Amino acid sequence: MAKQTRARASYVLMSPRKVRLVLDLVRGKYVDEAVAILRGTPNRAARVVEKLVHSATANAENNMGLHRDGLKVGGCFADGGPTLKRIQPRAMGRAYRIIKRTSHVTVIVEEAEVRRARRLARTVTKADAASRRRSRAAQSGTVATAGAAAAKAEQEAPQTEAMTPSSEESVDTSAGASTEVQEAEATGSASSEVEVAQTDDAPQESAEGASDSAEDSPDSEPEESK
Repeated sequence: MAKQTRARASYVLMSPRKVRLVLDLVRGKYVDEAVAILRGTPNRAARVVEKLVHSATANAENNMGLHRDGLKVGGCFADGGPTLKRIQPRAMGRAYRIIKRTSHVTVIVEEAEVRRARRLARTVTKADAASRRRSRAAQSGTVATAGAAAAKAEQEAPQTEAMTPSSEESVDTSAGASTEVQEAEATGSASSEVEVAQTDDAPQESAEGASDSAEDSPDSEPEESK
């Protein structure tokens, strides 16, 4: 059987029903976790139960030599104590009964399997929250700036591609220019041959014209002599 220690608070000026609502939150929890839950509970009974948990834990550590990490709230209950009866004066000599209930609270801590210490949630202050907001805003700003730069680069990329022709287009244009040069050279050579042929025909035409004029001249001389 596991070792157990207990702590008891008697004649607590509180209703047992209100105390049981808090005890249900920590039943079966490890000691550190139970203390964290009780510190975050706003009920007045949580202060009493927290003191009992600390007292039972100290008893286990000092009297039985148990380690705090291996202690669990094994049982807890609240019993009704004596009721204090009071009256409240009312009109026409009447009196209303006031009942002040008391309770006896008991917390039992028992030995359990040792577990690794877990990091409990830390309360975030206003300064921490403000610093986190600033860091998030800075990160979002950098991300937005990077996105805008990327979008701008994407927009400028098609323009540069349109301005600079590709290698295939440059090859096609160079090939077209070379063919145009060859055609121009061919046409130039053909025109030069035609001119040379015309120049060769010109002396023949001049010689024929001279012979024709020579033939016509003898006929004209006799007519003048007559």
